[in-house]
Amino acid sequence: MSVMNEMRVFLRFLDTKDSYTREHSERVGRYAIEFAEFANLHIDIELLHTSAMLHDVGKLFVPLDIITKASRLTAEEFQQMQGHSRQGWGMLQQNKFFHQAADIIKYHHERWDGGGYPGRLRGEDIPLMSRIIHLVDAVDVMLTPRTYKKPYPIEWVVSELHRCSGTQFDPNLSPLIVDWVGARGVGLPRTTKAA
Repeated sequence: MSVMNEMRVFLRFLDTKDSYTREHSERVGRYAIEFAEFANLHIDIELLHTSAMLHDVGKLFVPLDIITKASRLTAEEFQQMQGHSRQGWGMLQQNKFFHQAADIIKYHHERWDGGGYPGRLRGEDIPLMSRIIHLVDAVDVMLTPRTYKKPYPIEWVVSELHRCSGTQFDPNLSPLIVDWVGARGVGLPRTTKAA
């Protein structure tokens, strides 16, 4: 079985549990590649794509009623949700196709200031690909409607990326993601010009 075929199996499982998570994973995979190319980052694009596509695979272990809850999570529910990055790592670390992606996935919720999870890593101790996924994941979450929120306006998303630079997000990548969002028009409706 190839990497792509094996990845499709995981994504099918995600789709069976929660189609939003599968669609979100596909967008984050696409955004991660687009952003890395836009920012001219010299990294393994295939590994980044794989890691981004599977970043939420650990949600297979989180109860659906927590994933889709329309109100604020309780402390216990939030702790269960936080477990998904470690559980994704546990699921993939022994897989010959995904063992490199496992650590990237494990750390995709770490924050630049050390306030993230599960390892409370800070700054450049966080793998670069994890920092990229953290950024594009946040962009997609802000721009996508959910049961508990409407999509945020693009201007608000940009202001949040600026505000969280150096705390939540890598301050070296934050200005680049702002430029990428503006250049790509992420979240903006596509208009078709008349011929």
